[in-house]
Amino acid sequence: MSFFIRYQVDVGFLPDGAGGMGVPTAQVLTFFASPSNPGGATLGNGGMANASPVPGGNGANQANFNTAVNNMLTDIEAQIAANLARIQAFATGGG
Repeated sequence: MSFFIRYQVDVGFLPDGAGGMGVPTAQVLTFFASPSNPGGATLGNGGMANASPVPGGNGANQANFNTAVNNMLTDIEAQIAANLARIQAFATGGG
């Protein structure tokens, strides 16, 4: 593998009128590449822990990058779905 797309997604919640993200009521849940990433990224492997591999080796083309982005999206959607109740609980001070 030669190319990869590194990613991290932060889902945050800030109550109306509370000010900036530094206030104690602000909450953020961070998602990284996970073992469920269909592109094969694995946690705990240094810089590759937050990456979606781009197929095609040194000759990656646009379709290869699209595949990596789609794999990344699939992984993020799965993680959000698995943690949706926790994310929704942000609105009531839980999570």
